Amino acid sequence: GPGARAMAAAEKAPDLILIWMVAAPADYQLPESEMVFDGQESSAREQIQGKLAGFKVGGPVPRLFVDLGKTTWGVTGSLRCKDGLSIFKGMCKLDGSEEAKAYIDLGLTDLAGGSEHVVLLPQQMFCAFLCRAWARENALNTVRPLLGEGRTCPFSHQSPLELKSDEAMADHYFELLMSRGPKDKCPLAEKYLQGVAREMQLNQQMYFKSLLEGRWGLKADDSVLHVLQTLDKLGNEAPKDLSQDLSSGVAGKVLELVQVMGLNL
Repeated sequence: GPGARAMAAAEKAPDLILIWMVAAPADYQLPESEMVFDGQESSAREQIQGKLAGFKVGGPVPRLFVDLGKTTWGVTGSLRCKDGLSIFKGMCKLDGSEEAKAYIDLGLTDLAGGSEHVVLLPQQMFCAFLCRAWARENALNTVRPLLGEGRTCPFSHQSPLELKSDEAMADHYFELLMSRGPKDKCPLAEKYLQGVAREMQLNQQMYFKSLLEGRWGLKADDSVLHVLQTLDKLGNEAPKDLSQDLSSGVAGKVLELVQVMGLNL
């Protein structure tokens, strides 16, 4: 029933389905029979969902026009992004993008028989999301191959600590960098991680520099450790995924050094 489905969805984050749109040319005359849905009207959501019924991600897109802002947009394509919801929400928070003004969030929708989180968004925002998703994948990829057997943290070899998901892995190194987390199980982690983060500068991380420079008083030549401590103090004001990805970048460098130099952890 719906209760069991909701519980299953809560256990595993739903896939994010992005349906991107391009602006209709200013001189384009839509046929009179064509309905244009108003992105700010809540009643339009159900009609949009009706239009998307039976639609397969990556397949042909339905004819669908939406008014968003002062522009009419036409649906062009779609993409499934696993674990993409948290970084999408973080991106909106950072840019101040408001639902119904900058994009349309249809929430959990049964598009392909399973519960997926569906968002309609303009092409420019879609491209920004692809850059953000690429940066996250890049950050996580520096750490994944350096984990111990069974995805364990190399710092925890005395009592192996399993990092079950990418989210858990990113969070683990962020917490250790902030002098928190399982320090008893990873006694040398804080020293090494903070040492490297103190030497790394924001301007060595070009993508994150483009997002963070000039925000919250952050400068290009700030150390990554200072950036992380600043983001941590901001609490919910700063998207957590940024801190996680910067921490993964630091952890990747440290674990690589450990491997290359054969340091004893």
